[in-house]
Amino acid sequence: MYRFLPFLKRILSASLLLSVVIANAADLPKLAVKLQLNHIAEGKWRADYFFDEAINKLSFEIVGDYRAKAWKAITPGVRYQQGAKVEEFVADQPVKTISLEISTYSSFAPKNYAPNNRFSDGGAAV
Repeated sequence: MYRFLPFLKRILSASLLLSVVIANAADLPKLAVKLQLNHIAEGKWRADYFFDEAINKLSFEIVGDYRAKAWKAITPGVRYQQGAKVEEFVADQPVKTISLEISTYSSFAPKNYAPNNRFSDGGAAV
């Protein structure tokens, strides 16, 4: 069941990092970010974003209700909010780390990519 775990970890890391880059690339100066992704339980991942400088928010393009339902901020003082075109994890005070718990998501987001694909052997593409 876990033989694809290293591969899935790399795919999720790349997609999470790419989401941040796409959402902010045109509007903001470059900011170095490191992403650490850990599988914490069946169907649950922990994503830790580490920034070189303190930030107030982490913004993404909206993908249906995927992040609203499957992502939860676990950094104290960080909350989820959704705008018209972006969804964000907003910090009460500037932070250099934002940690999120990500659950697998099996719904379909119309006109968007499928964030999770489950396989009959118990594996998943995240």
